[in-house]
Amino acid sequence: LQLGSGQISQNLARKCEALAVSGLAEYGDEIDVIAPADILKQIFKIPYSKARLSIAVHRIGQTLVLNAG
Repeated sequence: LQLGSGQISQNLARKCEALAVSGLAEYGDEIDVIAPADILKQIFKIPYSKARLSIAVHRIGQTLVLNAG
């Protein structure tokens, strides 16, 4: 039961994220990038770290949407 509950929770979180992104992307040229804060922090740490980083990049209109890859 816990496994199913976790899957439902994860699925709901993804749907909520997709809804938020689609709402923000409708602002058109006003928003260039949509990304969680932890992804942006990892991007800015790249010059100072040897760690690998995997990021999924999606384009909605002129807006880039970044997610963990």
